[in-house]
Amino acid sequence: KWFLLWVLLFLLAAVFSWQSFWKPNTSAIVDGTEFVDTTCLDTFYFRVISVANHSAAVIPAPEDGFPYEKDIVIPESVTFHGETFYIREIAANAFRECSLITNIHIPPTITTINNSALRNCCRIKGLYLPPSLRNLYYEPFASCRSLTNVSWPASATMVPRNCFVACVSLRAINLPEGVI
Repeated sequence: KWFLLWVLLFLLAAVFSWQSFWKPNTSAIVDGTEFVDTTCLDTFYFRVISVANHSAAVIPAPEDGFPYEKDIVIPESVTFHGETFYIREIAANAFRECSLITNIHIPPTITTINNSALRNCCRIKGLYLPPSLRNLYYEPFASCRSLTNVSWPASATMVPRNCFVACVSLRAINLPEGVI
C-alpha cells in the first residue's frame, strides 16, 4: 500500500509541477538551454543568451523538430515564465538549408546574424536588414540563389567575408556610405 501511495503522490506531484510551468504553445528551460515558442504560425526554436539582459537567439530546428518553411516572421520577443526575452540574434546555421523559406522578416530587435544563418535559403528573393543590425559573421547569406536585392543598414559597417557568395541572382545591394 505504501508503495502505491508513494507512486500516486509522485505522479500527482509531477503532473502539478509540469502544469505550473507549462503554458499553451510554449515549453523551455532557461539559462542557456533551448526552448520552443509556437505563438506564431510556425514553430520557432530559441536559446536564451542572457537572463540578465532578457535576450534570446533564434536557433536551428532540431532534426526531429518542425522545419522552418514558407513566410517566416521572427517575433521581436518571446515570453516564458512571465518574463519577456527579446530576440537579439539569429544563431549560426539557424535557417541553413531551409530551402522552403520564401520570405523572412527580421525584426528591429536583431543586432547579430551569425555564420551561415540563412545559407542556401534558395527561395528568398529580397532581404531588408533592420537598422538595429550591427554584426554579421561569415557567409550569412551564401548560396541564396534567388536573392535579387538587399537593403543594408548603416549600422552594419562591415560586409562579412563571403556574405553573398553563390548568390547568382543578386542584382542590387544598397550599401550606405561608410560600409566596407
